[in-house]
Amino acid sequence: MIQKLLLDIDNTLYSPGTGLWEEILRRINQYTADKLGLSPAEARDLREIKLPQYGTTIRWLMEDPHLEHIHIDEKDYMEEVHPQDLSPYIPLDESLAPFLEGLGLPISLFSNAPRHHAQRVLQRLQIPHDLY
Repeated sequence: MIQKLLLDIDNTLYSPGTGLWEEILRRINQYTADKLGLSPAEARDLREIKLPQYGTTIRWLMEDPHLEHIHIDEKDYMEEVHPQDLSPYIPLDESLAPFLEGLGLPISLFSNAPRHHAQRVLQRLQIPHDLY
């Protein structure tokens, strides 16, 4: 018997085909390019080499000893790579919140994105805080 729903916010509560992840990747590549003095394509290629070792771009940028001379502010990075305006990527869906509420189960939502991004997504999806 299902007693509680545990849902990943990203690409679960909205379609992975929205283009949001592609925009975040574009921004990650641009941020990396700006910090390292590379083109976005060069930044992308270098990220792909470094990701297996570091797991995430921010960890690579902050922990790679070859990049000690580069100042990376994690909060600035997170703000920069996650769009403020989600309307081009996440369509309004007035049926989602009533659907989730109608399931009659407690819901926990999670994301590996920063809290401010997750909150913007939930706001865009019109999911009230009392639902989760």
